Amino acid sequence: MAKMGEDVGKDDIEFNMDLLLNKACYLDALEIPMWNKRYFELTTGDIAVGLTGKLEKIESMVLEIEEKGIGYNDYTFYIRLSAYAAVSDCKGIKKMVTMMESDPNFVVDLSVYAIAASGYARAGLLDKTHAMLKKCEGLATGGQDRYPPYDFLISKYAEFGNKDDVLRVWEFCKKNSSGWKVAGSVIPSVLKFDDLEISETILEEVNWPKGNPHYCIHVINPLIAAYCRKGLLGKAEAIINNAQSRGLNPDVRTWYLMATGYLQNDQTEKAMEAMKKSICETGIGWIPSKECLAVFLKWF
Repeated sequence: MAKMGEDVGKDDIEFNMDLLLNKACYLDALEIPMWNKRYFELTTGDIAVGLTGKLEKIESMVLEIEEKGIGYNDYTFYIRLSAYAAVSDCKGIKKMVTMMESDPNFVVDLSVYAIAASGYARAGLLDKTHAMLKKCEGLATGGQDRYPPYDFLISKYAEFGNKDDVLRVWEFCKKNSSGWKVAGSVIPSVLKFDDLEISETILEEVNWPKGNPHYCIHVINPLIAAYCRKGLLGKAEAIINNAQSRGLNPDVRTWYLMATGYLQNDQTEKAMEAMKKSICETGIGWIPSKECLAVFLKWF
């Protein structure tokens, strides 16, 4: 907590907001981020976090806003929508989305539907979640956002079991020369459906710009993990060799995945070599599984 005369940080702001919320000083709590927004980038999620699981707080806040005749603006719209989403108040979410869509002075962007989708998802309403994601996709693919969140869409579609939607967004990105930007999310998303063939095809289809930082070992690690789980160690080795030929260095996770795969397929010597490489690559905080560690220690 900052002392008098000291700079106030984001944590201090959130702490004071929480104190005011707990004392039912809702408008005072909301004025803190509004007063400080030119200094700190507090998201609507940051604001809603103090209301999470406390529907009575939201209802009291809304009542106080209405009683004091405070009109709607971009900020109050987002606060109320985020608050309703935080407690999965589906009626409140629908009400706010409808109001935002019908207000001629409010520009609906992707974050509106993303927030609504998260609230519906918490409530287990997958149809409504999907409807909001489709609206997100419409804005993203319609060129109405400078930085479309394709990664977000792909990951969310996969999370809710919509494989066709994942592939549709991938095809759009591929045709618009942005496939390399989402490869890191689309491959693990497709693998959630246990589809190795399509994942392999996607990796082959990506047109990587020369020297592009998005082409890194993290993109292929999920595929290596899938190969190892299925005992396809030859394919895992081949993809690592191909990556190395293109200048990519396997990281700690790559070698750990290989060590685990070798171990599960009774190739102990190769498992040991991979584990040694993993340990050489690792940093502070990484710990191998007990199974791998036990086998490794037997060699000493």
